[in-house]
Amino acid sequence: MSVQYIEASAMERLSKTSDGIELWWDSNPLVYERWCEKFIESVNDEIKDLKLGI
Repeated sequence: MSVQYIEASAMERLSKTSDGIELWWDSNPLVYERWCEKFIESVNDEIKDLKLGI
């Protein structure tokens, strides 16, 4: 398996600005499920396998 580097998200970069920072992200429950499905579909299969532990 090749190693791929994924650019840190805006939330990850922001969390590194302070050790004590607390970040909250709220998603509209009416759009979250579809957004999640579309995001997972867009991810490389090797990365999906890592997340799912397959």
